[in-house]
Amino acid sequence: MASSTLILLVGPRGAGKSTIGRLLEAELGARFVEVEAIARAAIRQAGGARGAHDAIVAHLAAAGAEHPLLVAETTGAASGMAGFVAALRAQHTVRIVRVDASAELCAARSGATDAPPGLVRELYLRSTSLELPWDLVLDNNRPLTAAEVARAVAPLL
Repeated sequence: MASSTLILLVGPRGAGKSTIGRLLEAELGARFVEVEAIARAAIRQAGGARGAHDAIVAHLAAAGAEHPLLVAETTGAASGMAGFVAALRAQHTVRIVRVDASAELCAARSGATDAPPGLVRELYLRSTSLELPWDLVLDNNRPLTAAEVARAVAPLL
């Protein structure tokens, strides 16, 4: 039995996943779990995406035991995404939300990060080519308001 519902925001770096996660936290009382730090630490310790995925799954399982609604984000650019989603589904009711924005907008939004532009472009291409069973697609080219995000996601809960 799933311990919680997990809204998994998937999209390229700069698409607005973290912003949408924070909006859902504020609007719906969800717990937004920023997984990037978890992934970086796991990659340093265990090496590779598999270690990062395992660490994120464990962290979200613990968070789900304490909170009925979680939100997390990923670019989906790492290998093993299908296994990652399956592991999440074993612990949660997972709703997969695609967050779309143009390459130019993602690059501009990612400009303030420490990622090289070539990596941002590569991750964008990997992320946008990902095929998953989307429960919802959000077009975030014009940044969505908190009310728009909440209204779009509410039917998934």
